[in-house]
Amino acid sequence: MGTLRITAPRLSGALLIEPLMPLFRQAYPQVSLDISLDDATVDLMESGFDAGIRLGESIEKDMIAVRLTPDLQWSVVGSPAYFAKAGKPLSPEALTRHECIGFRFANSGSTHRWEFRRDGRDFTVGVESGVIVNDRKL
Repeated sequence: MGTLRITAPRLSGALLIEPLMPLFRQAYPQVSLDISLDDATVDLMESGFDAGIRLGESIEKDMIAVRLTPDLQWSVVGSPAYFAKAGKPLSPEALTRHECIGFRFANSGSTHRWEFRRDGRDFTVGVESGVIVNDRKL
């Protein structure tokens, strides 16, 4: 009974929360959900949240984590017109010579480095961006 306050990145609203909300409400009708969708990583305790949904690399060391999804697979995409003009990148490193959309983290102000895996090893590529956003839904 009572209110469950959750903070989560905006992306998780449509992917996780929206599909599960009716099932949760049906199973726990005495619990009110107070959900804050925000790409900034907030301190759960300081901000009065009971729980938070985070991407794997955003979990604080003193938090207890429960996996909600399998690893997400991301793709590098572009329009046929763009690839006809600029050519298709043949490797992640080639993205440094392409027009990419960058993402800026709200808390730190730093830009996201694109993450890849090759031959079982993780690596990142910093892309130059003519467009940088701070919302993954754009």
